Amino acid sequence: VELTKMRKVIAERLSESKRVAPHFYIDMTVDATNMTRLKAEMEKKVEQLTGLKLTLTDILTKLVAQVLKEFPAVNASFLGDRIRFYQDVNIGVAVGIEEGLVVPVVRNADQKSISQICQEVKELVNKARNKKLLPHEYSGGTFTITNLGMFGVENFHAIINQPESAILAVSSVKQAVVVVDGKMEPRPLMNLSLSVDHRVVDGVMAARFLGRVKELIESPYLLFV
Repeated sequence: VELTKMRKVIAERLSESKRVAPHFYIDMTVDATNMTRLKAEMEKKVEQLTGLKLTLTDILTKLVAQVLKEFPAVNASFLGDRIRFYQDVNIGVAVGIEEGLVVPVVRNADQKSISQICQEVKELVNKARNKKLLPHEYSGGTFTITNLGMFGVENFHAIINQPESAILAVSSVKQAVVVVDGKMEPRPLMNLSLSVDHRVVDGVMAARFLGRVKELIESPYLLFV
């Protein structure tokens, strides 16, 4: 079977990414108790404002955008003999469609409210699935989030979307029994996997970045401080 035009582009871009960018991976398990609680508290208001259902990806997009402002080294690209650091934080959100994969971009995500992000993501996803995305709507990303949690995936590593320097893979939220203050308690846990271009970001920086993402997921109210 001959490759479709989209599948050929995907194959070329992902093969090139693995070929030129030395990937390394960092995994963390996070307690999603407070983030799921925040989502439940915000859902009604967001639906009133937008008519849309709030998702964890919407909250994560806002959260990760804020962390990228704190870690500009991750919001960067390797360009031959130099590294380009971006002022704008443009988050790509990977979307699976029948023909393959597209990554529409939420521009200046750090400057937008969660309700604005919710609305923009839904509009971009609908455009992607109806093949109506314009070139500027899937280009210019500085970081990508890919979420397979809705399919029950417990852990996976993603390939960096060049020329970005990192991509965050988000897995499903699963109930697990953990020790909290010496007591066994059920908690909603999820795995995060950060794929990083070692030409741009070293291990310590990547660990600090993902650790900050973990901190905000576990204490999302810090977003509003």
